[in-house]
Amino acid sequence: MQAEAASLDAAIARAEGLRIQLAGRLGRGELELDVFDAAVGPLNQRLAALREQRKALGTGRPQTVPVDSEAAWRGRWDGAEPGGRRDMLRLALRGRRLVVNSADLQRRTDVAARVTLS
Repeated sequence: MQAEAASLDAAIARAEGLRIQLAGRLGRGELELDVFDAAVGPLNQRLAALREQRKALGTGRPQTVPVDSEAAWRGRWDGAEPGGRRDMLRLALRGRRLVVNSADLQRRTDVAARVTLS
C-alpha cells in the first residue's frame, strides 16, 4: 500500500508541475488560451482522479525520500531559476504553508528556528 501511495504522490506531483508549467507558458505568451484550455481540462480531470485514489488510500505521507530521487531533485534545484525554485517549493509543500517568522535579535542567524510548516 505504501508503494502505491508513493506512486500516486509522484503522479500527482508530476501533474501539478505540468499544470504550473502550462500556466507559466500561458502567462509568458507562449501558449494561446484555447490551447491552454484544451491541455488543462483533461489534466485537471486526471489530477482529480489521482487525488481521489490517493484519498482512498489514506492521508499518510511517505516518511523518507528515496536516495536516487534526492540527488535528482538537488540537481533540479541547483539548475533552476528563482521562478522554478518557487514552483518546486509549491510542489513539495502541496497545500501546506511555509511560515517565516520575524528574527529574534539574539538569534538572527538561526533560520531553522524561524521557519515552520502549517
